[in-house]
Amino acid sequence: MANKIIDYFMRFLILALFLASFFAPAPIIWSLTLLVFFAVGLWAVLFPQGIMLWAKTAHPELDETDPALWWLPRLIGTFFMLFAGTIGLVLLLQR
Repeated sequence: MANKIIDYFMRFLILALFLASFFAPAPIIWSLTLLVFFAVGLWAVLFPQGIMLWAKTAHPELDETDPALWWLPRLIGTFFMLFAGTIGLVLLLQR
């Protein structure tokens, strides 16, 4: 149940970023983008099944309940969080 709630929250967050990209100023867009990257990365690390379900739409043969496959979403999620943290730190240090 918690995974489903987080899934809907991630979809809402991505939709909010998409809609805000039309109206919000650039600094807010950058902040939201980094927030989305970090949130999706954290979700992939904590709940790799959720990312596997997103990938399952394109690859139905994936088994999201197989723990042997969870290393890939966790690795990608770690890179998403490192990317967001690094870019956020660089932008913070430029001010």
